[in-house]
Amino acid sequence: MPATVGGLVIFVAFLIPGFLYFIQRRRLVPQKSVSPLVETATFTTISLITNLVAVGMFAILRSLLPQHTPDFDKVILEGKSYVAPHFGYLLAWATGMLAVSSGMALGLALGPRFVRRVPGWLTPDIVQASAWYQVLNDEVPEGCQTFVGCDLQDGSYVSGYVDWFNTEVDEIPDRDLALAAPITVIRGGEAQEIGFSRLVISARDVLRLYVSYPEVGEAPS
Repeated sequence: MPATVGGLVIFVAFLIPGFLYFIQRRRLVPQKSVSPLVETATFTTISLITNLVAVGMFAILRSLLPQHTPDFDKVILEGKSYVAPHFGYLLAWATGMLAVSSGMALGLALGPRFVRRVPGWLTPDIVQASAWYQVLNDEVPEGCQTFVGCDLQDGSYVSGYVDWFNTEVDEIPDRDLALAAPITVIRGGEAQEIGFSRLVISARDVLRLYVSYPEVGEAPS
């Protein structure tokens, strides 16, 4: 572990890209619970890869523009005597490199969303993912929204656009699904469009989901 405040700051900054990757992946794709060791290894690996690429890009830029880039040889050899008078300049470059590295980590996290563009014969028929995630998010055609109808345990039916759902990878009954207006409820054979903006449904109350993908601005069937 870092023994100084400066070392701790550098250590935390080094792990930021991996942390952003992990958070973005959990927001987009259901993730199984992993041990702290595996989680730390994920942070470190992603951070190491993206930071090395960012350093490589800086090295190329340094070779092309030596007069307009920091001299990290002097940072190492001269230490404080070089860093102190150039602190703001070095900090700006370090922040820029961290931003590039973090951007690459976020790009890696978003990458699997483009798998749907691969021809069908290259995509797997069996997926290790939640069925909710697969049909409510991953299979949504570009330019379309997800509209669902739900048969509930009490015999009623509700429908609306998917606003949010719990991406828990395990199919647990406590999973929630939030529908956005227009929300229609059918109970006792009578249909009624309720005036609320959101309706939250628990998976324990859902018997069946009917899913369609109307284009943005098109009324669902």
